[in-house]
Amino acid sequence: MRSSISIALVGLVALVGTAAASLPGGTAAATVAGRASAASVGWTSQKNPDYNTKHDISAISCTSATACTATGYSTMATTTGGRNWAYQTGSLDYYLAGVSCPTSDVCYAGGEKGAIVTTTDAGASWHPLSSRTTHYLDAVSCPDARTCYAVGDGGGTIAATTNGGSLWHGEHNPLTGSKHILFGVSCASVKTCVAAGWYILRTTDGGATWTEQNDPDAEALGVTCPDKRACYVVGDKGVITASTDGGASWNTQTSGTKNALNSIACFDARTCYAVGDKGTIVATSDGGVTWSGQASGTTRNLRGVSCAKPRTCYVVGEKGTILKTTSTATGAPSAA
Repeated sequence: MRSSISIALVGLVALVGTAAASLPGGTAAATVAGRASAASVGWTSQKNPDYNTKHDISAISCTSATACTATGYSTMATTTGGRNWAYQTGSLDYYLAGVSCPTSDVCYAGGEKGAIVTTTDAGASWHPLSSRTTHYLDAVSCPDARTCYAVGDGGGTIAATTNGGSLWHGEHNPLTGSKHILFGVSCASVKTCVAAGWYILRTTDGGATWTEQNDPDAEALGVTCPDKRACYVVGDKGVITASTDGGASWNTQTSGTKNALNSIACFDARTCYAVGDKGTIVATSDGGVTWSGQASGTTRNLRGVSCAKPRTCYVVGEKGTILKTTSTATGAPSAA
């Protein structure tokens, strides 16, 4: 789960990449019993440049197999496939819980006290934006360089921009209430997004209206959607809930774990990774028909995951953890 302690960030960093952003989603399928065995996928630890290993990393966004930006207490980037991670100085003094990079030049990050920052030059400079809210922002999703959605606390805050961040506006949440928190958001297009937390909301008109889709079986902590019809939601107690019909119906899948799942990302509609507490990583290569546990090599809580084609995923988490795999979900690892 996220931290809400304000500290001075070491700095804001950016990514430089050459490939277009991969789609963060996966198609749901029939539910059967998952497996919790260690698959043959290899996860390797990446060197974190942060001298303070107590600094958590909460989110990551990759635009290619070699270029990623990660945020949290410390914010860093790699353009070398993780061989080197580096900081970039910045001026924001807030924890950044979510990040989304729609292109190799453009990233948005949001977090504590409604903070939102952006870069449009691959991190050469970062600029604070006015989100027009002081509520904690837990997640950000940007389907293109000018359109972003951020969600969070304050009765399920939803903020959006369609002009590259110059103006952010609040969007009406039909279930606004003091306990209604949104922890994740994923947009398949500029018009279609799914947000999840204590409940699941969906818009198909660019946020003009949001409708309740389903109450998840447990508190939802992450969501990813590859297209307008397919989405996965993950959350507490190892819950995975999926839709293949645009949210008209949702089905619970068996993850094979009772640990909280905090984030999910996919290579394509069938191959996905979900990560969570106590070093948990589960994967599917058949659209969620089966989920297999994988050996992460750590017992630390894992907060975020991002995948880029052809078969590279990065995971971040507690105490500065950074992991990488260059495998398919059930295949043998390739050379990093």
